[in-house]
Order: sequence, then structure tokens, then C-alpha cells
Amino acid sequence: MTENFSADPCKITFELSDTHLRAFVEGSEDSYAVSRYLWTKVAAECRRTGATRVLVVENLGSPSSINETYRVTTELPEFGLVGIKIAFVDLVETQHNINQFGELVANNRGLNAKIFRSVDEAEAWLLD
Repeated sequence: MTENFSADPCKITFELSDTHLRAFVEGSEDSYAVSRYLWTKVAAECRRTGATRVLVVENLGSPSSINETYRVTTELPEFGLVGIKIAFVDLVETQHNINQFGELVANNRGLNAKIFRSVDEAEAWLLD
């Protein structure tokens, strides 16, 4: 099953497999508003499908700041993502350090999230 959400501020395509949910994210910029939109949609789709594992592959243009990353990451438990195993791949390599910071904050808030540089590594961890 594939479902698309096309609206500002980004496009999200969901694919549900037998093992996990995949979310492919595209857009021209990353920001607090974009990230909040993304994670709200991911949480809603996990609830709708019953998925307990999700792979998010993000390809957003301009990067978010460390402050925006911290702000949205501290809100993730409120969206209903506690108990969901989250693998995250950002195709924008310059975001890696900020994403690692987000991983630390997310896990300190009770989430099970990990950042990866490749989809193959992310899916291997997700299915382990």
C-alpha cells in the first residue's frame, strides 16, 4: 500500500510492508514547521496502520538549525512515537551532525531512534 500526502511544507509518501512502514520525505527546506508536520504525519500513519517500526528517508533542501532540531525532537513523545522503533536516513549529508544530536535528544526522551547514512543499514537495524 502506498499513500501520498502532498501539501506544504513537504511531500510524504508512505509504503507499508509486512515488516515496517517507510516514509519518503521530499521538500525544498527543513525547519521546525516542516519537521513538526513530518513527525505528526508519521505518528498518525503508525497509529492508522498499527506499525511499530518505521523507516524515514528524508531529502529536504536547506537544513534546519540545531535549535529547531532540539525543539521538535523534545516534542516527539507527545506525537505518540514512544514504543515505535524509528530508523532515520537524511540524504543531505551536511545534516548528519545535527541529526546525531536529534538522536541523542530523542532517546533521552524515551524514544527508540537511530540515525543512519544508508537505507540498507537502517533497515538492517530496524528489522533486528
